[in-house]
Amino acid sequence: CSEPVGTLTVRVPTGSLQDWVAVRDRLTGISAVRSSRLLTLDRDEARLEIRFVGDPDQLRVALAQRDLELSGADPDWVLQRRAATTPPR
Repeated sequence: CSEPVGTLTVRVPTGSLQDWVAVRDRLTGISAVRSSRLLTLDRDEARLEIRFVGDPDQLRVALAQRDLELSGADPDWVLQRRAATTPPR
């Protein structure tokens, strides 16, 4: 059976272009993420449309494995790098 494909529009707070690039690069390695499309990019944030397999909770777990944190709820989702902590081993 195939899993449902969902779409979320998320805000990515960016203090710099490097912040945005780091989030974008981490998204590319996540198997649950089918695609991500940049909608807008300005000095303070990017807006993305993410197509993913499963439900938002499954997506949140997959993102956390790449040090990304998904918070909020419809229609105001926020995706950002997780605060620096000791990486799990």
